[in-house]
Amino acid sequence: MAPVHVVHTNSGIKEFDVFIAGSGPIGATYARLLVDQGFNVVMVEIGDQETRQIAAHKKNEIVYQKDIDRFVRVIQGDLSTVSIPPSKAVMPTLDPAAWSDTKGDMSILEGRNPKQLDFNNLPAEAVTRTIGGMTSHWTCATPQFHKDVERPKIFTDDTTDQAEWAALYFAAEILIGTSVKEFDESIRHNVVLNALQKGVSRPRN
Repeated sequence: MAPVHVVHTNSGIKEFDVFIAGSGPIGATYARLLVDQGFNVVMVEIGDQETRQIAAHKKNEIVYQKDIDRFVRVIQGDLSTVSIPPSKAVMPTLDPAAWSDTKGDMSILEGRNPKQLDFNNLPAEAVTRTIGGMTSHWTCATPQFHKDVERPKIFTDDTTDQAEWAALYFAAEILIGTSVKEFDESIRHNVVLNALQKGVSRPRN
């Protein structure tokens, strides 16, 4: 019999069915679905636990509730750019994600990935290396793609495609716990809402 792997001896977990790398919204979603089906799941994260409650939303901390503007710096400090492709022009004063160039010979600078395809890359794509991942500073909303702009087609038939996306969004909102009632009594929310409603209803010249 093969010896027990160090992950079992050090963690105290004797066995598990599924290993998930990363504790962000994608990993957490799969973990939730698997656990609900009776599987034993282990999630690991490269980052630290930065909140008192594991994977708590940092915006809920009292210091940011008192001064929400400070939370912007938290987000900026948490983000790490992912697999930035090299550029053919050396501009050391600019962030690698600040601009993109035409296809051609590229130079390697600031640890960029020479095998990253420039035109397949998402500019300024970033991740958060902390327990909870992007959910630690993501507001847990469930925005929906516009069907005529950025939403990809799952089925060629429009009716079938719309029904599939509706089912997927509905499932996501249940998992996340999306609600539209939390701000019904918020003064700031109602002031902004009333201003927007007046602006929309006003006739345009």
